[in-house]
Amino acid sequence: MPLKPEKKKAYFEKLENAFHQYSKILIVGVDNVGSKQMQDIRFTLRGKAEVILGKNSLMRFVLRKIVKEIPALGQLNKYLKGNVGFVFTDEDPAEIREILTSFRRKAPAKAGTIAPCDVVVEPMSTGLAPNQVGVLQVLDIPVKVARGAVEITEAVKIITKGDIVGPSEANLLSMIKIEPFFYGLEVCMIYDDGEMYSPDVLDLTDEDYLRAVKTAVTNMTALALGGHIPSELAAPHIFREVFRNILSVVAETEITFPAVAELKEYLADPSKFVVAAPVEEEKAEEKAADAEEEEEEESSSEGGFGGLF
Repeated sequence: MPLKPEKKKAYFEKLENAFHQYSKILIVGVDNVGSKQMQDIRFTLRGKAEVILGKNSLMRFVLRKIVKEIPALGQLNKYLKGNVGFVFTDEDPAEIREILTSFRRKAPAKAGTIAPCDVVVEPMSTGLAPNQVGVLQVLDIPVKVARGAVEITEAVKIITKGDIVGPSEANLLSMIKIEPFFYGLEVCMIYDDGEMYSPDVLDLTDEDYLRAVKTAVTNMTALALGGHIPSELAAPHIFREVFRNILSVVAETEITFPAVAELKEYLADPSKFVVAAPVEEEKAEEKAADAEEEEEEESSSEGGFGGLF
């Protein structure tokens, strides 16, 4: 039913104010979300975020107006497809998504709906009578009859994510009392101060960011070295290679300077390359000597008092 003019005006003002007030917007899918579920979400988000739903045509109407003031919001238009809404906030989007996820509810597989995930039936006793074995055989599920009930003997995927649930699959899952789906506000995209990104970004950890930075630094250094491009990253490697070349020249000529004085000494007197025994070996010998002394002291002590007992 279309909104009355006064309600439509109030809706436009509410949505326009939200675009001005908040810096972050979560675009959420609202398929199969019940009114009680939505009420609980709104109550929990109070003070942290504001949920605004509505027809896509109405949301686009407001966006066309607001884009003149905030051009970056024009990116939202292409995501207004299907049954979606906005969650406005200034809080951490990861925290808001966690709250939304906590309100996901189990639901049965209904014929004609699009599966939000794969459904795999594990080996189990279905509790069905032997005369109902045909329900499972229609779906090519391996079964056997044991102790007066039908048992599924192997794990079988009967629904694939994105497929339309058929009546046979819906009927079977209902009979064996499996509710495979979870429904709630699903975050599709996030607008954050002019930038758009996928909710997958919220799953990245500090280690992921550090690994990405290290990889980028390594690639940039390799590019600079390969292309002979002087840069701050490549400089240490370039200087090291230059100095190595200088040492090669010095080793073959009479050229010398303070930084290579020690090298020239070693080349002039190869005996300097002979090093002393490792420190660890000396320490081991010292410990062995100390142990022998302790044994001698103990034996002498026992010899002095042995005649008293």
